[in-house]
Amino acid sequence: MRFGLSVLLLGCGLAGCSGKESTTSSAAPASTAPANNTAHEQVGSQTLAEERSLDQIAAAEPVTVPRHHYVIEENGEYGYEPSVSQTQRQNGQVAADISMVRYRGVIKGYHTLTSTKNRITTTLRCKDPCEFAKISNSVGNITSDPETMRLAQGSLGWAMTQDAMNGQLQVYRKP
Repeated sequence: MRFGLSVLLLGCGLAGCSGKESTTSSAAPASTAPANNTAHEQVGSQTLAEERSLDQIAAAEPVTVPRHHYVIEENGEYGYEPSVSQTQRQNGQVAADISMVRYRGVIKGYHTLTSTKNRITTTLRCKDPCEFAKISNSVGNITSDPETMRLAQGSLGWAMTQDAMNGQLQVYRKP
């Protein structure tokens, strides 16, 4: 009965029930136990400790798992959608193109992401905490010098690197 009551208390704590005690409970509070009943006192204090422990668990802040920023995952590639600018909206555009990227993992200490469009591969590399990134383009064997850019919060590059650092992306494997 006490285990069921403890589970009920935990469930109410997680579900946001009020702290009011039910009047239909048949279990007597531990403090009303007779002083000469040592076995009952031990069980009562153990149950009281369990209930306190459950109350602490229920009252603790929930662990937040970071939510990913990509809008689609397809064949090991992750799609990120930029917001539509006011100018684009005025010109009738309601949605932006989705940028598909492949997470290559941590290479030489850098989170590495690539995106290929029209045979041009763009590579973004950054080290934790990824405030800045090195971005380069390549076609065949020709690669541009990397440019260093600040990853402004809310930008596509920021969203991609946040997902990489938070373990939201799997390393790309050819399907």
